[in-house]
Amino acid sequence: MFDHDNSRNIFQAAMYQNAAIANQNAALAESNAEVAAYNARIAEGWEARAKRAEDIALSNKKIAEDALARVAALQAEAKTAKWDLLVQKATTAGFRAQLDAMKAAAPDCSAMVDSGKRYKDGDIKTIGRIAFEEAFDATLRAHNVQEPAKYRVD
Repeated sequence: MFDHDNSRNIFQAAMYQNAAIANQNAALAESNAEVAAYNARIAEGWEARAKRAEDIALSNKKIAEDALARVAALQAEAKTAKWDLLVQKATTAGFRAQLDAMKAAAPDCSAMVDSGKRYKDGDIKTIGRIAFEEAFDATLRAHNVQEPAKYRVD
C-alpha cells in the first residue's frame, strides 16, 4: 500500500492528527453541552423571576384597584359628611334665630335669667345656655368623647 517508509509516516501522522482533532472536537462538544446546560439553568432562573415579577405586578394592580375603590368610597363619605355638616350649621343658625326671636318676644323668660356663670370673655351665661351645655356635653360623652367642653364655645 505504501511505496515508501515516508508515506507510512505521513499517514500515521495524519491519523494521529485526526485523532487529536477528534479528541479536541469531543472536548469542545462536551464543553458546549455544559455551557448549554448552564444557560438552560440560567434561563429557568430568569423564567422564575419573570413569573414572580408578573405575580407581583398583578398583586400591585389589585392593591391599586382596591386603594382607588377605597378613595372613591372615602370621597363619597366626605361628601355626605360635608352635607351633614352643612345641614347642622343651618340647623344651628335656625335655632339661634329662634332663640333670638324668643328673647325679643319674652325677655323675662326664666331661661334667659343669669345663671351666675360667665363665658371666658365675662359675658353672662343664661339658664338656657347652661341647659344647652349640659345637653351638649352629655351627647358627646355618650359617644365616648373626653372633655366635651373643649368642643363648644365658651
